[in-house]
Amino acid sequence: MSTAIANQMFLAFLGRPADAAWLSSTAALLNGKQPSTALQGAFYNAAISEGVFSATDSTSALVNKIFLQTFGFGANTYEQTAWSNLVANGAVTKETLAWTIFTSYLGSTGSQFDAYKTPAQSKLVAMDAYNAELLADAASNLALAGGGTAAATARTYVSGVNSQATAATAIAGVAASVDALTVVPGTTYTLTTGVDIVPGTANNDVINAVETTNLAGNLVSTWTTGDAITGGAGTDTLNITQTAAVTMPVGVTVSGVERINVLSATT
Repeated sequence: MSTAIANQMFLAFLGRPADAAWLSSTAALLNGKQPSTALQGAFYNAAISEGVFSATDSTSALVNKIFLQTFGFGANTYEQTAWSNLVANGAVTKETLAWTIFTSYLGSTGSQFDAYKTPAQSKLVAMDAYNAELLADAASNLALAGGGTAAATARTYVSGVNSQATAATAIAGVAASVDALTVVPGTTYTLTTGVDIVPGTANNDVINAVETTNLAGNLVSTWTTGDAITGGAGTDTLNITQTAAVTMPVGVTVSGVERINVLSATT
């Protein structure tokens, strides 16, 4: 069963690859044919649910969003006006606009359309590689099926592609991009000038020890005596930023922190 048209729908409406189950079910519904009005409507509503489109978008704003995610650049004034007029005249609906724009430019002949075809086709090639990687990574595939942050992460992968060269770069790093779907952000802690106790979580925490200004207007460190930093599980990062040289204060304990970044004006 070919997933080509299904992938094209995911690009036009959602700007991202799909998890294996959704891609397969969409391909089965299409059965090699063009999507029905009802299916386009379902994808349009899915795009609203994911925050890609908004039900309150003006037609010109919607046109611009579709161009940005499909071709990597916004629609010009003429294109916004022309497509908006078609919607106003009832020739196209907002629900079918993304697919109509996609097929109109990708299905046209002539070198003047290459500027539209090249980025869109490059994105689709990169999406194919992403889908193949998902099949070998059950945890990441499950994460993408849940939407949310994983969907946004997958969308970032596609948005960075706008040419054959950028597609090649994306494909070279596709394993890492798919792995990123299962990276769960942790808690960000901000240390104070007093004693701080950081318990850490099971995810990827960030602890920031950035100098601050006291009531007298002087810069003072937040990396201070008695601080107890526990990273917990995950890959945790401690960022220490201050003007003075950075030394370990008396009584400070640090455990379970995988990365420590130090920025100081004094060596």
